[in-house]
Amino acid sequence: ITLNKSKKVEDHLLYKDYFIDPHHFHWQSQNQTSHDSPVGQNFINHRQKEYKIHLFVRKFSEMHDITLPFIYLGKVDYVSSNGDKPMNVIWKLHQPVPENLYVDLIN
Repeated sequence: ITLNKSKKVEDHLLYKDYFIDPHHFHWQSQNQTSHDSPVGQNFINHRQKEYKIHLFVRKFSEMHDITLPFIYLGKVDYVSSNGDKPMNVIWKLHQPVPENLYVDLIN
């Protein structure tokens, strides 16, 4: 997930992805995903289906014409969601984001 979307990104791809706090992340699915869709059900029921969800983020896609890498923040679990097409999903990280990294990512 790229937190700060590029100005080059089309409006329909400007997903609202952000940290709520060091333990929780708000993620917006692709525009066709609903709670009743197979993909939406996979997110909601990932633990029962034994799917592991991993969170990779970066603050920007590039800086000084260099593509930036993603930072692995570990596994997450589904907490709740609302809305359809796209779904707004709250994920809980297994381990909180380290404070110094969290401050950098949200500023």
